[in-house]
Amino acid sequence: LLNAGFAVSVWNRTVNAVGPFIEKGASHLTHLENISSVQIIALCLANDEAVQSVAQTLLENIQPHQIIIDFSSSSVELTQHLAAQAQSKGAHWIDAPVSGGVMGAEQGTLVIFAGGDAEVIQQLAPFFFFFSQRVTHMGNSGSGQATKICNQLIVAATSTLIAEAIAL
Repeated sequence: LLNAGFAVSVWNRTVNAVGPFIEKGASHLTHLENISSVQIIALCLANDEAVQSVAQTLLENIQPHQIIIDFSSSSVELTQHLAAQAQSKGAHWIDAPVSGGVMGAEQGTLVIFAGGDAEVIQQLAPFFFFFSQRVTHMGNSGSGQATKICNQLIVAATSTLIAEAIAL
């Protein structure tokens, strides 16, 4: 996003993690509470607990029309709950878990399964363009997460079948 000319502000629960991005031109958002001027807020966290922890502060400070995109792989239930909270404040929560791993992110070939308002997802196309090859609107909030879970089940089942075939 920096290379594409976007103004990027970064924050991380581990302060040292933002250093390389600041060196490349990002500004440091020192306090997560200071998000009112950020149009698009992108999250990519490890699990439900991390998403819930960060989202709590975000949703306390979110303004109408701001957009939170959650690239994390988290539960459908949590996603629907957080999306409802964002909507109650006039903001948007888009669940957008990705497939493609670190290499896909670096090469701009991620696949995004997006849940939430279709019009907002369409408006985000210029943002998604720089790191994904395809964004598919899956339906209402939580449907991106449900699709990612299904995708992972298919990958796991296929891997198991390949291992069994090799053993046979």
